[in-house]
Amino acid sequence: MLREAVRTLIADAVSAGASLEIIAASGSMRPLIKVGSRVIVQPKKPPFRIGEIALQRLPSGAALLHRIIAIDGDMVVTMGDALETPDTPCRVDDLLGIAISIDGHRVDTPTWRQVNRWIAALSPHARTLRMPLRLAGRLRRALGLTWL
Repeated sequence: MLREAVRTLIADAVSAGASLEIIAASGSMRPLIKVGSRVIVQPKKPPFRIGEIALQRLPSGAALLHRIIAIDGDMVVTMGDALETPDTPCRVDDLLGIAISIDGHRVDTPTWRQVNRWIAALSPHARTLRMPLRLAGRLRRALGLTWL
C-alpha cells in the first residue's frame, strides 16, 4: 500500500515538472539499474526516442521506470531489461519523463543514447539476450564505462 502511494507521489511530482532522484525498488531493469540504484528522472514531453528509459504513469496512478522498445504513432511499448515480455502498450501521454542519471553517471549522452537504442533493439528477444548482453558489457568496458 505504501509502495503504491510513493509511486503515485513520484508520478505526480514529475508530471508537475519536478526532476526527482528515485531509488530503484526492483530488478526489472538489471543489469543497468539494480535494486537500490539512484536514478534521476527529468520531466520530458514528446517526442520520446526508442531506447530511452521512461517513467510511465500506470492506470492505477503509480509509476514504472522501463525502457521504450517501440513507438507507433501515439502508442508506446516499454519493457524492463531483465524481463522476458513487454509491458502493456500505453499512450505517449502516459510517459512523464526520462532517466538522465544512474548512480551519478549520465545516461543521456550521445554514446549512451546509442547503447540504449541497441539494448532496445535486442529487448523483444530477451530469452536470447545472454550473449548480446555479454557483448554489450565488453563494449561498455572498451568505452571505459566500467561502472556497470
